[in-house]
Amino acid sequence: MNDSLPITAIALLPLMGMVAYVGVQHLWLWRGHRDEPLHLWAVGWCANTLLLLVSHYVQVATRSPDRAAAWARIAWMSALLLIPLVIGLVRALVGVPSTPASRLLVGIATAGLLAASACPVSC
Repeated sequence: MNDSLPITAIALLPLMGMVAYVGVQHLWLWRGHRDEPLHLWAVGWCANTLLLLVSHYVQVATRSPDRAAAWARIAWMSALLLIPLVIGLVRALVGVPSTPASRLLVGIATAGLLAASACPVSC
């Protein structure tokens, strides 16, 4: 029996590390400049992208079809959440303020995805 990871799973590891690094960097920048919304939107983008990469990693590395299917659903939800995150990121780049309702909606959706990723098999 071969217990090694597929090459596609190994290739995702550096990507996950870079996305986590950029997210932590923007979180650190936002900590010092809370009036600048760009860093917070970048943190949201990085957190969601990291969840997307982790879901792809688990799909490739797992041997359980149920676990792969559950993480595929999380990947689709995460990919759909990237749309409002891109809109917020672009609005922050051009200097248009986002509404508190949109920030709250994206925050709730991201928190829900992170909670779903904690127990994907039971989903």
